Amino acid sequence: MTCVLNPATAACQLRGAADDPMVTPDLDDCRPKCPNIARTDRDIEHVRQ
Repeated sequence: MTCVLNPATAACQLRGAADDPMVTPDLDDCRPKCPNIARTDRDIEHVRQ
C-alpha cells in the first residue's frame, strides 16, 4: 500500500498539525480501510492471492 496523504481524510494519527505543510502520517498506525491508500498493480495481485 502507498499513502497519498490528505490530512483531512486520514484514518491514522498524524505527526504534526494538519495545517502544517510538513505533516506526515504515522505509518505505524496505518489502517487498511483509509481513503488515502493507493494500491499498485503488484498490491492488487497480492490481495487477489
